[in-house]
Amino acid sequence: MFGIIVASHGEYACAALKSVEMIAGKQDNVLAYALTEQMSLSQLQEKITEGLNELNSKCDFVVALCDIYGGTPFNTLTKLKTMGFDFEGYAGFNMPILIDLSLSRELTREEIHARINETHSISLSQINVVEAQINDESDL
Repeated sequence: MFGIIVASHGEYACAALKSVEMIAGKQDNVLAYALTEQMSLSQLQEKITEGLNELNSKCDFVVALCDIYGGTPFNTLTKLKTMGFDFEGYAGFNMPILIDLSLSRELTREEIHARINETHSISLSQINVVEAQINDESDL
């Protein structure tokens, strides 16, 4: 089983994890980190380092997700990679990806990349409403 780290600007990662747990149940070996305005890059790095060490001691491998390519959480994960930390890292996470990974914890390291790409490709869809005769709001 793999562990998951999610990191974001503000509380997005923490709120996303809580929302996933509302849908998929309590998630073991998933850690969320919020970069706050009062936090430095080194403080975020320290927290994520602790999380990586914890998850690597209990899990087969770790998947680390961050919100924005080029942002501070991304830069932190990149720096940790260059320091030799072993994890699969991705930028641009969203709820469908986090839900899918949470429900697919037995995927192998080799299967993760294809699964994330597949989920990502269908996770944003335009809402199209076909016009129909609606008699009242209960028909919605």
